Amino acid sequence: MSDNLIYHYCSVETFLNIVRNHTLRLSDLCKSTDKLELKSLMDVVKEKVMENYKKSQDLYGSIIYGVNTDDAFSYMLQMVTSQIISDTDQMLFGVCFSEEGDLLEQWREYADKGNGLAIGFERNWFENLCKDSEMFKFAKVKYGYKEKEDTVVEKLALSIYENMIFAIGNGEVSKFLDGTYSSSFPVMYDKMEIYQDSIFVKREEYCNEKEWRLIINDEDTYKTYDDWCEYYNWSKGDAEKSEYIFQKLIPNGMEFMVRNGKIVPYLDMKYDLDEDSIPVKEIIIGPSCKVDKLDIFHLLEFFGFDGNKINVEKSKSSYGL
Repeated sequence: MSDNLIYHYCSVETFLNIVRNHTLRLSDLCKSTDKLELKSLMDVVKEKVMENYKKSQDLYGSIIYGVNTDDAFSYMLQMVTSQIISDTDQMLFGVCFSEEGDLLEQWREYADKGNGLAIGFERNWFENLCKDSEMFKFAKVKYGYKEKEDTVVEKLALSIYENMIFAIGNGEVSKFLDGTYSSSFPVMYDKMEIYQDSIFVKREEYCNEKEWRLIINDEDTYKTYDDWCEYYNWSKGDAEKSEYIFQKLIPNGMEFMVRNGKIVPYLDMKYDLDEDSIPVKEIIIGPSCKVDKLDIFHLLEFFGFDGNKINVEKSKSSYGL
């Protein structure tokens, strides 16, 4: 394994599609996660909001009848942050990798319980992609929240605090309690940032994954579902909305699949626009996978790869069911 390689773990079926179509699938990550990362970040945001509240002492007297001011503010804050976590209008298209190509946890979680494969891609291909187009962001996942050095949490905390104080001053407490209060533009904007930031942060117990993620860094994807029919739909004649290179990378525009009973939008990204620098360099066969090296060699040759230039190995992990 090379330091320059990152590995995408997948099932045999997905592997076949990646090789056959020369594409990587960027699916809506907000559909594929349970939002634990976002919830953990919002827990830090809540702590920061309470710090602002205790420092500023902007409120005096009762906010909610029969409840002391501190408890009332804390309860209202819980309502606000819960609404942010449950908001599902966000779309963030991305694909995940690991620095390691033979990790038991990755086989179990992302490669059909060890029956799949791991594809090694050149990391600098994705770094160059981000240099050529600002519509992509590629970064290593950070593990842990308390130690995270990022202004996004601070900005959202301040926006929420100022928004709440303004609303309370306008006598709109009841709207917080019944969930009808509409956040101000700064909160909405900073909320978008925290969604995106949460994609690159995970809890510390996952640090062994050594994960990298590529996402579409495009604010126009912060849309409600009503806008799906208008965006990333080249057949509608909306190609001028995107950079030309972006349309070439994703020629089919937005498509849909069913996953775990959900309808999930996705974008298939071509990685072979330059035939002389296709980034697939290594394939590792999962510990329980029934595909053999000769199968993979013939498959690579059939679909336009140079099978002699791609290293194929069998996993050294022992996978026990």
